[in-house]
Amino acid sequence: MNLNKALLFILLLIGISINTNAQDTNFRDSEKDTTSFVLVVQDPQLNIVNKLYKEVSAVDTITQGFKIQIYYGSRQKASQKLDQFKTLYPSIEANLIYEEPNFKAVVGKYYIKLDADRDLQMIKQKFFDAFIVRNDIIK
Repeated sequence: MNLNKALLFILLLIGISINTNAQDTNFRDSEKDTTSFVLVVQDPQLNIVNKLYKEVSAVDTITQGFKIQIYYGSRQKASQKLDQFKTLYPSIEANLIYEEPNFKAVVGKYYIKLDADRDLQMIKQKFFDAFIVRNDIIK
């Protein structure tokens, strides 16, 4: 992924350098007319760079983050805990993860542990066994 970003950055710099050479300015010398005009001629290669940037940006990236685990065990019990959680906290994302042979009920999506810690204090009031786990987060 870093290679894609580096490639995109290089292509963007090439596009900008080509674009700056293609600029043309047009000014009026009339005393009464105080307006100015700038004519920008865009190199077609810049469109390719923009398209590549949009494609790279649209791809989901996975980063290391944190979630709060509220249950680990059977599928039925994990689903019940997840439903109970969604009823109490509808604004917090909740997922079921299969980890052979059991299921995890995990909630939240935190990039910073301090944010997870704040929600953990609130969640522990209803789910006493909840704790923070490291987990992959999809951006």
